[in-house]
Amino acid sequence: MRLTQTLMMLLAMLLMVACNGKKTSNDDGNEAREKLAKYVKKMDSQCPLTIDEDLALISVEYDDEDNVVTLQMSFDDGEVAEALSDDDVRNTVKGLLLTELAKADAKLKKLMQLTVKAKASMVLSMKDKGSEETFELKAKTRDVKKALAKADEETEEDIAPVVDEDIDSVVIGDGDMDGDDDEDEEEVILDDDDEDEDEAERIEEENFEQQLRDGVNEARRALPTTLDSDMVLTDVQLSSRELVYEFTCNEQDVTVAQLRMAGDLMKETMLSSFNASMRELCNMCVKTNRGMAFKFVGQKSGDIFVVSLTTQDIIKSLR
Repeated sequence: MRLTQTLMMLLAMLLMVACNGKKTSNDDGNEAREKLAKYVKKMDSQCPLTIDEDLALISVEYDDEDNVVTLQMSFDDGEVAEALSDDDVRNTVKGLLLTELAKADAKLKKLMQLTVKAKASMVLSMKDKGSEETFELKAKTRDVKKALAKADEETEEDIAPVVDEDIDSVVIGDGDMDGDDDEDEEEVILDDDDEDEDEAERIEEENFEQQLRDGVNEARRALPTTLDSDMVLTDVQLSSRELVYEFTCNEQDVTVAQLRMAGDLMKETMLSSFNASMRELCNMCVKTNRGMAFKFVGQKSGDIFVVSLTTQDIIKSLR
């Protein structure tokens, strides 16, 4: 089918940006990641976990390749659903929710501490019981660390002073409350070295940003690039939110209207291809909090059609 051939050529063109990037993957044998993976597996086996009357943890997953912890949660709160629907307040809700999770349950707090130690990110997948709508909140390592610090501050404010006669009755760190072995009960301490880790994370993000910009500049030097008799890649741009490819279609064999009719198939095919050769480019987009957009302009009709992939679309495709 002519349309399918055109689509596969479009996918092949995406490699132009990825070719200039360098691999920055962490060592798969990293001890912190191994501990995180082990703890996630154990915690998932204990799910579902009721956090409060309106919130429950359904499952926990860890993707070692992308270093992402995903918490599948369900909630029954109209005000929370309304807040999650508002892009302007999502970040605020994310911070408050992470802080409450750290305060609500010791297991969740330890999971967050191990996430920080492994320099992992965290995705909160929130399903509204009422509407069945799912909202995803992506937290970077530093977001999780800030929430832990805030939870500790708020917990200290709520704790009453221990009077002298109670000192002898205080036992620290010697109980096995949930039947875990000693290794799993090891306290996770976030020391001053974590400030260096935050700085390293910031530098890593800047490196991804520079790699992506260098790749775009490299691709633009080769433009315009003819894919076939019907399609020409005319521009590649990097906005604050998206990596944008612009194509001119002369509409001799395939019209922009036909591309629009096949829009769902195009998006599905693009996302499925990200599991192989496009993984590095996708990782750069995710690390810089960007989606992708493919803009098609009809040379004859002047018609415009855009296929948009959000950051969350890309994250899901990489799992």
